[in-house]
Amino acid sequence: LTQKLLGTVEKVIDDNQAGTEALGRLLTFRGHKTTLAFSGQEGIYRATENEYDVILLDIGLPDVGGYEVATRLREAGTQSFILALTGYGQDEDRRKALDAGCDGHLTKPVGLQDIENALKSRFGA
Repeated sequence: LTQKLLGTVEKVIDDNQAGTEALGRLLTFRGHKTTLAFSGQEGIYRATENEYDVILLDIGLPDVGGYEVATRLREAGTQSFILALTGYGQDEDRRKALDAGCDGHLTKPVGLQDIENALKSRFGA
């Protein structure tokens, strides 16, 4: 991982608590400052209260869906790089994510290397 990516501040929004916590630990181990949210509503609240370089966003959230989360964050002026991490991988799903305000889309299962490659493309590292 390049120095340019080390220390990026990331928010992970996913209702799968165990998976989210594991991803958070991996990202922290790799040098990222990571916070977690386990619902769309919590993610919106925290992401509008704090600035994050990157938001890793599950689309299939039970309370407020990921497309709606991305839309609300953009409407609130969030400039974060929003990367959809989802089990929905069709072309239509990618288009919906981008139309909602996501900057990228990865289909689960997603490995740490997939996420870091997406971050490298964003941050030019």
